[in-house]
Amino acid sequence: MKKAEGKREPRLPGMTSLPATFAEAEAATIIDAIDHWYVKIEEELKAWDSDAGRLHIQNDLIQQLQTQSSLTIAHVIHMADAGHVLAINALRVHIGTHLDQGGKWEDLPDQLRGWGINKMMLQPVISGYRGGGHMIIDTWARDTAITALMDSAMKRLSLPQRRAARFLAVVVSRHGIKLKRQQIERIYRDRRTMPQRIAAFMGSTQL
Repeated sequence: MKKAEGKREPRLPGMTSLPATFAEAEAATIIDAIDHWYVKIEEELKAWDSDAGRLHIQNDLIQQLQTQSSLTIAHVIHMADAGHVLAINALRVHIGTHLDQGGKWEDLPDQLRGWGINKMMLQPVISGYRGGGHMIIDTWARDTAITALMDSAMKRLSLPQRRAARFLAVVVSRHGIKLKRQQIERIYRDRRTMPQRIAAFMGSTQL
């Protein structure tokens, strides 16, 4: 039977668009897997913002002060006098908690009493670092999670570093973190020096 001139053949149902290619389907599966790992890590870290990283270090300093070691107290006071806001806050919280719980001022070690009189009573509260800008304590929690996700993607999915970073960039963008593939690769490359960089920052007097 001859088709009438100018008349279109009816379009078959289900053929309005081409099916996803194998590569697209594979990419979607990989992204979903990484996204699942991201959510699990995010729940454990609670948050990847700067406040999470700062609060963790501040709480660690408070725990160190609770040992009442004169060497530890001197170290934290040295950090505070250098302008480290986390050390200043840790000292304020530690002294304040002692007093709020019914402790006496004279029961505090001499070092803490001297610092408290000078800084808590005579000087205003410091709300941030003088220089501002990007600091490692603002991103270490996020960078730790990025490193863990890169390790999982490369080992469990057998992905090369660049491809793992590209998929991870897609995943973190879903959750409001704007990082490009190149930035994720740099974070991963620098993972082994993070402890030294944090220690160097916390020991710095040039803030």
